[in-house]
Amino acid sequence: REDYEIPRKYGSKQDMGECGGPGGLFHALRSVNLVLGICKTIEENAPEALLLNVTNPLPRVNLAIHRAISLRCVGDCPEYLFGVMRLSLFLGRPVGEIRATAAGMNHFTWFQDIRDSRTGEDLYPALRRHVERFPFMHGRLGRRCFEEFGLYPVSSDSHIGEYLPSDGPGSRSVSEVFPYHEFSAFETGLRRLVTNAVAEGRLRLPMSILPKSFEMGILILEALASGAREEFGAANFINEGNIPNLPDGYAVETAALAEDGALVARNARPLPEPIAEAIRNQFEIHSLIADSVLGRDPAPAFEALLLDPLAPPSKDACRRLFDEMLAVQKHRLPF
Repeated sequence: REDYEIPRKYGSKQDMGECGGPGGLFHALRSVNLVLGICKTIEENAPEALLLNVTNPLPRVNLAIHRAISLRCVGDCPEYLFGVMRLSLFLGRPVGEIRATAAGMNHFTWFQDIRDSRTGEDLYPALRRHVERFPFMHGRLGRRCFEEFGLYPVSSDSHIGEYLPSDGPGSRSVSEVFPYHEFSAFETGLRRLVTNAVAEGRLRLPMSILPKSFEMGILILEALASGAREEFGAANFINEGNIPNLPDGYAVETAALAEDGALVARNARPLPEPIAEAIRNQFEIHSLIADSVLGRDPAPAFEALLLDPLAPPSKDACRRLFDEMLAVQKHRLPF
């Protein structure tokens, strides 16, 4: 609530404040501060372990892990699977008949190929027809990006909108259609109740009949443990030329291959330049956040705020926002 409401008070047009925008900045400062402590414990006790990180803001956390810890780390997010499920709905095909590869930055990732898994047929024309005929089934921002960039987003407006400037009402779907923050408060409360009930022995969960997790971490671990050859449409790695028009050394999302107990990133095609430019701006923010946490210094974090496309409209408003957030969250921040 603080991440969302305080920045908007100072003029930020952020919709969520989860992974981008001023709220995402402070979420990252807290998450990195917490996760690095966990990683150090893992590093001391199991230095050869593979770390599967699912903690948001995922690319910001993964970059800090990469810079501070020697553990091998792969980022795992269910957004790709949710995106394929949406494609299944739009295209009228079972999920198993869709083979899609994606590239970008987590929550700002784009389908580069969408094909029939049996025939290899390109399904992008069918998706384009669906967008034209049923625009109300697609987010406003996602439709606009598809028209301008030629690629369809893996995530919904609620996520890709955290990394693009807002044009005000009508440029996003999340705040006008789905009451995200009210739902989040309800969901968090429900998770707390169930977790406490299980921990105290008042509730036994029938694990054998519960639905399968949407996280891909279990599938990745199964493939690595068995040595099986499995392809994954998206996973998060530190870029090593895998997306050629993005700088190396930062956390990107791209297709992956598990084979003989190893997981490697697949190379992707260059992204459209407007997408790549937006991601490069985010990488500068990610770097400053890592500097801020590792150096226990708020100054780089403030510079990161100034670079954010959803920051308040003036440096003075950013300063007042930053100081208020420091005051209310001081006990959870790294400085």
